[in-house]
Amino acid sequence: MDLLVFTNRQTPRVEYIFRQIFAKMLNINYSITLSESEFNAFSGPKVAYSANHFPNALTVSPCHLLFESHIERQNLAFFRWCELPAFYAVNETSDIPFDLFAASFFLITRYEEYLPFKADEHGRFPASESYAYRMGFLQMPLVDLWVNELAKLLKAKFPALSIKKNKFEFIPTIDIDNAYAFKHKGVFRALLGTGNALIHFKLSEVYSRILAYLNLSRDPYNTYAKLFRTLTHYPNSKWFILAGGYGEYDKNLPVKSGAMRRLLARIGNHFEVGIHPSYQSGQNPAKIALELNALESVLQEKVLNSRQHFLAFMFPNYFVELHKLGVKSDFSIGYSNELGYRASTCTPFNFYNLKTDEELVLQFVPFSVMDRALWLKFQEKPNEAVEFTLTMAKHVALLGGTFVLAWHNETLSGINEWKGWESVFDRIVRTIKGL
Repeated sequence: MDLLVFTNRQTPRVEYIFRQIFAKMLNINYSITLSESEFNAFSGPKVAYSANHFPNALTVSPCHLLFESHIERQNLAFFRWCELPAFYAVNETSDIPFDLFAASFFLITRYEEYLPFKADEHGRFPASESYAYRMGFLQMPLVDLWVNELAKLLKAKFPALSIKKNKFEFIPTIDIDNAYAFKHKGVFRALLGTGNALIHFKLSEVYSRILAYLNLSRDPYNTYAKLFRTLTHYPNSKWFILAGGYGEYDKNLPVKSGAMRRLLARIGNHFEVGIHPSYQSGQNPAKIALELNALESVLQEKVLNSRQHFLAFMFPNYFVELHKLGVKSDFSIGYSNELGYRASTCTPFNFYNLKTDEELVLQFVPFSVMDRALWLKFQEKPNEAVEFTLTMAKHVALLGGTFVLAWHNETLSGINEWKGWESVFDRIVRTIKGL
């Protein structure tokens, strides 16, 4: 045992956040005690999560949050600590002026998404509703930065304590919302799409469609050869396949069609394939099972990873359904229209269901950069988009975090708004390889 932690009450919330911070982020062997006499008698490194100050221990005074089992509106008052935003200020007996554990729990569990909020047009929790956005720390992995400061305090007080920073990991991910722009969609959809382009005088699109239909040019969204080359050294790359039925926001080919079977075989030869549950499944999680079964029947293997299409999910029911279906890791925690850290961390963490107050074995692997959000910020400045992304990746590397990049096959097409962005993904991935 390297570290002993004292708390007056050992609740599921306390156990969860201690495990995330001490075991998963700091790689410290620790145990929890409720006995003051045992704690006082212990001669090694120790942390007191208590309103009382203990000699020879690092004391963090608690607020109420981790000792509750309900959900209620939080009135957060922000201040600065070590040049970082902080909240849940506590009494002067604490060696840290705020309840770092409760604040981390609030952000990581997405506590605010369980409360009433003003949804966007897709029923989603928008970045603008979050404390991270409103208080200006959305682009900071704030929990990791707090924990980094905690590690400094622990090492200063207990030099012999073993603290190991995690190894930086980069995970490129690809969403296949629409495998092909024009091809393999059947006569009806081909005629409808061509007619719509004619009506709106999109003559260049009509020309491109005809060439693609006649196999005289490559389909614009068929960027897979380029993606495979870029990701040669990243077998940990995850590919998420939209497998839902056709709808307003779900326009991929059926996964059991010949074209998709061939594409899935190509992708599966090199990378791990995950499910991209449909837009419709966000409101009706029961649909996920049908889509998952369809994809697994084509792949002939269990699908363990997921990212929700449009990120149109709601806590907690959507993720409870994923857990029931045996999905092990979800990559949905991020925003499609804002850059940054939705859960204020660059370290994977398990889903904690605040409705039932229990931790489930479903790992969230948060992403901080999606191509659409990059385009919204930089548009005709792809070089700046590259530099911005690399700067974020470097910060994560220094913290020993996990940097997840969310991209789409169509972004490499060079058509419509993606003109000039064809090489952005390749430049980012190849440069990060050297970090």
